[in-house]
Amino acid sequence: MELPVTDRSMSLLWKHMLGGTPVITDTAPTGGKIHRIQPGPLAGKSLTIQKGVPEPVTGNPVSALNYIGARVTEWTLG
Repeated sequence: MELPVTDRSMSLLWKHMLGGTPVITDTAPTGGKIHRIQPGPLAGKSLTIQKGVPEPVTGNPVSALNYIGARVTEWTLG
């Protein structure tokens, strides 16, 4: 799976890539936030990933394909 790195909503993926729990700090008065994640154990961490796939048989333009119990076993940041 390939995803772009964004400035929002990445904490869940970082948690499953690095194993730690995100610590979020407000940066008042700008209203921004700083996310810090220390590496930690990956044991017991899994997530459900949903992907939209074309479904020409049923006539639906996109159907959901669920990967339940997924784990990040390898990742690259480029």
